[in-house]
Amino acid sequence: MVLTREERLVHAEKSLIALSAGDAFGDQFFMLDNRNVSPETGVPPAPWAWSDDTEMACSVVDVLRRFGEIDQDALAEAFAERFDIGRRYGAGAFELLERIQRGDHWHRASRELFDGKGSFGNGNRISAQDTVPFALWAAATRLTDYEAAVRACVMVGGDMDTTAAIVGGVVGAHLGPDGIPSAWRKSREPLPGWLTNAT
Repeated sequence: MVLTREERLVHAEKSLIALSAGDAFGDQFFMLDNRNVSPETGVPPAPWAWSDDTEMACSVVDVLRRFGEIDQDALAEAFAERFDIGRRYGAGAFELLERIQRGDHWHRASRELFDGKGSFGNGNRISAQDTVPFALWAAATRLTDYEAAVRACVMVGGDMDTTAAIVGGVVGAHLGPDGIPSAWRKSREPLPGWLTNAT
């Protein structure tokens, strides 16, 4: 079955809601105030801010809305325009987005920064070689249980916001927003106004 542009966008938006809840939940376990919250059963106090993962995913959805596909130049411009250092970007992304803001073309800047090989993750906690396979395994083995899937990321540790974002987005695409615990949806920081007002 081939989905229409509108149907694909609806799926992307549902996935974004779930990605952002997973990201925000996972990110809470980096905070010292939450060090005694059980990753297996605990719920950190609200509100839950999301990280660079949701910030960038919001730009992906925005570009999909505007173009119906990923326009790489528009996406790089959106990433740079919405870059918020408070979202805790990794050092490589930080440098790349600053260069794009100064007028460097993203393709040249990324090639120079990463020797043409990509960043392999943010380099701070876990690399992409570990992140994606683990996230896909966690999602595939818990596809009908959003909470269990996201909690699995926090129990393992590492780059918990990123793995929880990926897993949340995959499982949320399968279950829809109703699969996310309602308390989690309420605790998660709202998505940015520039995105939600564009609908």
